[in-house]
Amino acid sequence: MKKKVVLLAMGCALVMAGCSGAEITVTTTDNAAQSTSEEAPAAEAKEAASEEAAAEDVYEVDLGEEITPDADGKVSNGTISIQMPADAAGTYLAYNYNGDINIYDKESAEGGFGGYIFGVCMTDDYAQ
Repeated sequence: MKKKVVLLAMGCALVMAGCSGAEITVTTTDNAAQSTSEEAPAAEAKEAASEEAAAEDVYEVDLGEEITPDADGKVSNGTISIQMPADAAGTYLAYNYNGDINIYDKESAEGGFGGYIFGVCMTDDYAQ
């Protein structure tokens, strides 16, 4: 039992060391070191560009068609209707996405933080 605990602790330490982001120094020959140093800025630029593209994709989410509530605060997509409280007027956004009605916090959604509050849908599949 003690051996298993020691092995588990060593394994965790090894994983944590690998994930720590510590810089590892490797000694190489001069030719290899020169080619690595020349490729490093290009690799960093390529990595930065891919991270920037990934960051843009995160915010490219299709929420569906925006539903404007009526004067009484009723949100409807033709199949489902939700009566929102009068004091919540102007604080939420409603979207029709594939027959579902999804409600988002307006300030959070417009700030890029998602803001999903709840959704209502109809389905025949109970697993959904």
